[in-house]
Amino acid sequence: MQHSQDMRFPVGNLRQSLNNMPGKTEVSKAVRVMYRLGYAAKGLVFAIIGVMALMLMLGMGGQLSNPTDALKVINRQPFGQFLLLATGISLLGFVLWRVAQSIFNVEHKPNKPMNIAKRIGYAISGATYLSLAILAIRGFSEGRVQNSEGSMGLTAKALEMPAGPTLVMLAGAIIIGVGIFHAVLGLTKRFMKQYEQGRMTEKERDIVEKAGMIGLPARGFTFGIIGYFFIRAGMHANAAETRNTKGVMEHILSMPMGELILAIIAVGFICYAIYCFAAARFRRFA
Repeated sequence: MQHSQDMRFPVGNLRQSLNNMPGKTEVSKAVRVMYRLGYAAKGLVFAIIGVMALMLMLGMGGQLSNPTDALKVINRQPFGQFLLLATGISLLGFVLWRVAQSIFNVEHKPNKPMNIAKRIGYAISGATYLSLAILAIRGFSEGRVQNSEGSMGLTAKALEMPAGPTLVMLAGAIIIGVGIFHAVLGLTKRFMKQYEQGRMTEKERDIVEKAGMIGLPARGFTFGIIGYFFIRAGMHANAAETRNTKGVMEHILSMPMGELILAIIAVGFICYAIYCFAAARFRRFA
C-alpha cells in the first residue's frame, strides 16, 4: 500500500503544480522552466526553417525544410549531437506545456466550444512535437536524425480507424481554426498581453510587437493550407494528400507569384521564431 501511495505522489504533485497557473497564484519554477525551454526550442526550429527558405529565395543556397530537416541542420553544427539532445529535451518541455493546456486546462478557460476546440488543437500540437522530440533524442543516441513518417504516416493510421476519414477532416478543420486564431492574435496585437512588458525595453517591445504581427499570421497562413490538405485527405481517404510544413512551402512555390509569397512566409517564420523566443523570455505567468 505504501508503494502504491509513493507511485501516486509525483502525479499529484504534477497536477497541483500545473493547476497553479495563470489566473491563480504564483507558478512553480518547474513549470516556468518547462514552458521557457519548450518555446526556445520551438523558436530555434522555426528560425532554421525560415532562414533556410529565405536563403533559397535569395539564391544563397538553402532549402525548403520541415522540422525534421531543422534537426539535421542542428546535428551538423559543432557539438551538434549535444545541441540535438538539448533541443529534444527542451521540446519535451513544450510537449508537457501542451499536455498541461489540453488535459489540465491550466489557463482555466471556460468549457465553451471554441475553447474546447483550442484544447484539441493543443493536443494535436503536443503529439506533433512529441514525435519531433523523440527524433531529436534518438538522433543523439544514434548519431544521425532519421526521417519520420510525419503527418502522412499519422494520417494513414488515422484513416484505418473507425470513422477515420471524418476524424481526419475534423483535424483539418481544427488546424484551419488554429491558423485563423494565430492570424487574428497577430493582427490585433493581443499576443502582447501574454508578456511582462514592464521587463522589456521600448526597443524590445517594438521588435516583439512587429515580429508577432508578421510571424503569427504567416504561421496561421501555413496552418490554413495544412488544414485544407488534411480535409482533402479525409474526403478522398488518401493520406498522400496531406502536407507538412515543407510540403506547404513547395505548394506555395507552385502558385502564381509563389517565389514572392514564399519569401514573405520565410521572413514570417523568422519573425515567428522571435515571437517564440520572446515568449520564452517574457511570458506573463500571473
